[in-house]
Amino acid sequence: MKNAQPAGDAPRYGRGTGIPNPIDVHVGKRIRMRRLFLGMNQETLANALGLTFQQVQKYEGGANRVGASPLRLMCMAVGSTKL
Repeated sequence: MKNAQPAGDAPRYGRGTGIPNPIDVHVGKRIRMRRLFLGMNQETLANALGLTFQQVQKYEGGANRVGASPLRLMCMAVGSTKL
């Protein structure tokens, strides 16, 4: 495990650091890219998912991690099998 952090070191990103996980940012960018490709705004996507547009905004920015269930719903809402 080359990337494992030594015990006691603070995480470089994640909760409490103010720096989102790069994977969460990547997933959010893909969601945004697909939504914009379809000409859909955040509010329309949020309504299709039963969320607020603020939550979609957080997902797209990587501030909140998208769970498996919401990700599946998003894929269905934007007509994609993958993001």
